Amino acid sequence: MSKRSWISFLVMVAVALLYLWSVSSANGDSDEGVRVGVDDDALVALRTPPRPTSHAITRAPAATPTPTPAPTHPTTTLATTEKVATSAPTFPEGTSLPEHNDANRNECDPVAGRDRVLGDFRREVRVVCEDKPTGIRVLEYVSRSFEYKPQIFLFENVDVEYFNGDFLPNPCPVGSYFEEERSNDIQKWAQGEKGRELYNTRKVRHITDRTFVRVKRFDVYNIYEAFHAYFNAYLMIQVLRVNQTQVQFVMMDTRQGDSPKDALWWNSMNRNAFPIIYTNNHGQHNVGMVDGVPYRARLVRSSSSGTSILTSKRPPLLGRSRDHHCKSSLFRSGVAWLRDNFGSNVTWSHIRPLPKTVVVWSSRRPYQRDFHYNHVPRQLPREDEFITALQADLGDKYEVRNVDFGALNPDKSIEEASNADVIVGVHGAGLTWASFLPRHGGLVELFGGDRGSNNRHYHNLASLADIHYRSMTLGSFNWNAGVVSSIKQQITSIPLHQASSEP
Repeated sequence: MSKRSWISFLVMVAVALLYLWSVSSANGDSDEGVRVGVDDDALVALRTPPRPTSHAITRAPAATPTPTPAPTHPTTTLATTEKVATSAPTFPEGTSLPEHNDANRNECDPVAGRDRVLGDFRREVRVVCEDKPTGIRVLEYVSRSFEYKPQIFLFENVDVEYFNGDFLPNPCPVGSYFEEERSNDIQKWAQGEKGRELYNTRKVRHITDRTFVRVKRFDVYNIYEAFHAYFNAYLMIQVLRVNQTQVQFVMMDTRQGDSPKDALWWNSMNRNAFPIIYTNNHGQHNVGMVDGVPYRARLVRSSSSGTSILTSKRPPLLGRSRDHHCKSSLFRSGVAWLRDNFGSNVTWSHIRPLPKTVVVWSSRRPYQRDFHYNHVPRQLPREDEFITALQADLGDKYEVRNVDFGALNPDKSIEEASNADVIVGVHGAGLTWASFLPRHGGLVELFGGDRGSNNRHYHNLASLADIHYRSMTLGSFNWNAGVVSSIKQQITSIPLHQASSEP
């Protein structure tokens, strides 16, 4: 073979070898990708030594849809601090919520989304105590979606003398505790094997047809403050999937049945009309108790009634002193649920479109409470004249209605708001009813008197509800034609039925 032929042959061999090497390298990269194609958390877990386990604590399994799930773990001594990997379930939007195809800017689902928060609640659950022989099960649910970490406590097959009283001794392990609520209360009834004989030999009345929900109310008169408790009840029922035909509320505060409107809210959530149990209502705390025999039942302690998503300060939520622009499917779904509980015949589809744009003036009038006649601050003088002047300025395409929400029962207030396009009013709790406006409706808030524009309660409520917001400062409430004209401009500037974008 000539020298030239040898050179050609060697070049061909080199090319072939180079090709084979490149294929081998590609396959090697692919195999390596398969081997390391594990999420970072799993790799960290493999490299990190196991954390020490806590006494008698185990993570709960994914929640089951049955109202009284049977125990699934044989013992509470199997302890772990690792989270259970569960997928967040999806939930129906609610019968009152319309569908929209808009881009829906500022939707804050990572913090305030329905599926996000409910899924967070269900995943962040601890089995505080589970005893298979007795069927006792105590669960602690915590949502870390909000900085105040709302909690729900579920007690199954526990014994109480009174529905608002302490739990009686049972065989939950000594040393059981609530992770997010350190207190000595649990030590009174978590007595380990010492409490087993007491539990097994105790004469009880076993209640299986209902769930007793303990609520400690913060305010029963101011609808904005009371709304925390109603919204948190929605969260509790959704998280636990409680059957509303089995709910009976137990009020753990000293306020008796002295607010009929508050009672209507709680009764609307109770589909079987079980009477509300009030702690200090002439011994009603032991209604149904016979010869001192305790109850064995399912109890729930709901989260705090003094705060809710309305006041959360976890960014992008900013409480009620700073503007945020966070739309919340969780808030809208909760509002729809509260509204539907009253069985109102009014739905979004029934009220769109209206022949005129309906503007509701939220009136602030004197009211009676505890047999006392109370005057309200920030009241507009010559209110009837103001309504007439505003109607004249707006013209025939608008209809202005004067509504005193404080004088109406909740179902009627919801109906008035649901049938409106815009609510206008002076800063005050009555503007809470704007939550029930149709999505992309409008709220116009007037500041003055003892409340300045640094109070952002209702701007942020409007953001959560996905409705437009406008405001103006009056200074003095002695209105004139110029004030009426300015309010008209605020109303007509609202692009109703379009995706809201709060300033």
